[in-house]
Amino acid sequence: SPRKESSAASDVYKRQVHEGLGVIPQSLKDYRDAGLRRVAKSWFESRNHRIEGILHRVGQPALVVWGTSDKVSRRFWVEEVTRMLPHGRLAALTGRPHALTSAAPEELADLVEGFVDEEER
Repeated sequence: SPRKESSAASDVYKRQVHEGLGVIPQSLKDYRDAGLRRVAKSWFESRNHRIEGILHRVGQPALVVWGTSDKVSRRFWVEEVTRMLPHGRLAALTGRPHALTSAAPEELADLVEGFVDEEER
């Protein structure tokens, strides 16, 4: 419905604002590159996707990385996601937003590298 579409667009805008203005140009570029149809389909599909129904099937170790200033994924949810993963581990980046690849790429890379190194031992 138009109301849901408007709400979805509004939600995306609000999230972008919380992420910091530096994320907006990259997001716009990504949306442009993907095309309006694909972006819209992804937004609508994501509203119906229930990840909690499949997390228990993830057999390999998984690192859940969360920024403590994330306005999209709240602490209770990332903790629940981590619990649903059979071999899940949560790492929090203090004061960081949702878009960690843009806001904290070095910190994120260090966490992932450490996680992989530990799992390879």
